[in-house]
Amino acid sequence: MSHTKKNKASTLSPEILALWQVVLDLAEKIRELNPWLFVNGSTLLGVRDPVSGETDWCSIMGQERQCLGIVIYSGQPGLARYYQMMQQAGDVNKEIDAQISQHAMVLIYNDKKYNHPDMETILQACGRRYRGAYAWPELCLHEPGFYPHPPQDLCNCDGLSIR
Repeated sequence: MSHTKKNKASTLSPEILALWQVVLDLAEKIRELNPWLFVNGSTLLGVRDPVSGETDWCSIMGQERQCLGIVIYSGQPGLARYYQMMQQAGDVNKEIDAQISQHAMVLIYNDKKYNHPDMETILQACGRRYRGAYAWPELCLHEPGFYPHPPQDLCNCDGLSIR
């Protein structure tokens, strides 16, 4: 009896792959801008959704070159969790609790070996390859009680939307 390994990329619909192409194009443009070179990590940028009127809050990571990326906290609940996490900074036990209770979308730039396996599948299906440190984009949802994971539905990421 032979076992064939199912290709995860084949389970992605053409519509989802097209959305991922757009997301990855945007991620590449953000990476080229290098916002961590000129935006302080403690600065929050508010972005108002023209449809709902709600403001999402963005934090730029990477000023110390430990981790490059952008975190998007959705609305007032996301902002409250961000402040909670900042208040817990320095107390390792409370800081970890605050981090795992956050509700955020994170775009981070990794070395290839650190990308989530599902994100690796998406990058392969989209024909994307990158070179160098901090070059491989990974989009993950951080939801309370769950390990960070790539979004399954790019149109409605459990309250966090990609527009």
